[in-house]
Amino acid sequence: MLASCDRECFSGFMPIRVHRPPKIRDNNGPGIFLAGPIQGAPNWQSDAEHHFASLLRNDTVVNIFNPRADSLDHTKEHQIRWEKKYLLHARRYGAILFWFAAQDYSIEDYPEGRAYAQTSRIEFGRSIGWKDYDHLVRLGVGIDPQYSGNVDYIKSCAAEHEIPVHENLGQLCSHVVELCQTEFV
Repeated sequence: MLASCDRECFSGFMPIRVHRPPKIRDNNGPGIFLAGPIQGAPNWQSDAEHHFASLLRNDTVVNIFNPRADSLDHTKEHQIRWEKKYLLHARRYGAILFWFAAQDYSIEDYPEGRAYAQTSRIEFGRSIGWKDYDHLVRLGVGIDPQYSGNVDYIKSCAAEHEIPVHENLGQLCSHVVELCQTEFV
């Protein structure tokens, strides 16, 4: 297996290259940023990687920007810098997928006093702002039926831009691939 930020998955169809913190690389290919909760959430990002590996079927390598690090051997500031860089890249050359996963209360190391999915909600607001000024920004939105955040506000923002809200991660991944067909050929 290659290093996590260089891992390629072939799954019989086409390669995806998964990028994870802390490594920051120059990149000019199409990509999808996996936005959504990490702390207190199941590893839904790994499931999304597998969905994309089976959905993408051409000769172009598609970059998957997965902010869930394999280890915590970097600073919070570095994580923020990594996420901002690849969010911008996906905004320009692909899509941003938002999956609001349900909180997993069995995860014991969740920071006390931290609102669940707080960074994801900030990134969502930022991305909706981009969409307000550039209708070509590609956003995919999904909410786990067990998610307990402010679902109405997320759905309202999505509806303003006619973005469907999915309740299934696999369907959301399929939708994001459809949004990006012109980028991934």
